[in-house]
Amino acid sequence: MRLFLTLYRFTTGYLRSWTCIGETLLLEMTGLSSSSLYEAKRVLVALGYIQIRHMVSGRCEYRICEGLQTLRAEAEKGVAARFARKASGGSEADPSGQPEPWKESKEKKYHHPAQAKTLPLNPNLTKANTSREGDDASLDANFKRLGLTEQLKSAGVSEFMAHKLTREHPPEMIALAMERLKQVRPENPAGYLVAEVLRGGYQTLRVEPEKVQREQREKIHQLRVEQRERELQQRDEGALRVAQKLEFFEQLSVEHRNFLKLRVESQALSEGFTRLPGWGVEHPAYRGLLAEVLAAWQLEGKQRE
Repeated sequence: MRLFLTLYRFTTGYLRSWTCIGETLLLEMTGLSSSSLYEAKRVLVALGYIQIRHMVSGRCEYRICEGLQTLRAEAEKGVAARFARKASGGSEADPSGQPEPWKESKEKKYHHPAQAKTLPLNPNLTKANTSREGDDASLDANFKRLGLTEQLKSAGVSEFMAHKLTREHPPEMIALAMERLKQVRPENPAGYLVAEVLRGGYQTLRVEPEKVQREQREKIHQLRVEQRERELQQRDEGALRVAQKLEFFEQLSVEHRNFLKLRVESQALSEGFTRLPGWGVEHPAYRGLLAEVLAAWQLEGKQRE
């Protein structure tokens, strides 16, 4: 509405049907952003409210459609020459001053669709109803596309790319890509969305062999670390039990200690421990075997009781 009223002011307000107004002045007078301005132009053109034509210099001229035009052709001819004489002065015939040509060229390349057919001045009832239904459907599609654009922007996609994707690809495809984003959860959501929409929005996720191998190696390494920690814990618990047994052994009488030592020597001889280098009382295997013999002897005593 802001853009339409601004263009109406510089066309009908200056008693002419076409006006050449730069993008800088349009942004200033409407208070819109560049993307919102492009979207407003596209919607007005699609509804047939305005027409846009591009000059050789790359700038744009705007015109209110015939169905909303209040100027008569003869009245326009009478004032056209008068305003044309003021073109060199600038303000009335060219209210925008010197707009940036590159902005108008970019606007022509990316944002202006084909001109829509304007409504006749006195359409019959059937044509009016058909046009109204078409306008409602177009507005619904525009609102849906704007909603998808905001979703893409919230995911990190740039404003220009979000408008480009929603303009050039079906809304269903973008919706599928947004649903897959919730399931996949990639590291770069914006890049994933753009790539997914450009290639169709329904492709299966490409598996990277290097990434799979790296994850498998990390998983195996983690299992080995956990197994090593369990072994160290079991070893510490076993050493603690042996120390407790040996402490109890030192508290026994000499007769009981000698008896247990004889059993240790007999068992060591039968199992071949005596062939170990450095076999003796201080040998770790001897201490472990003594703890086992002591535990068996204690169990026998409990059974006798």
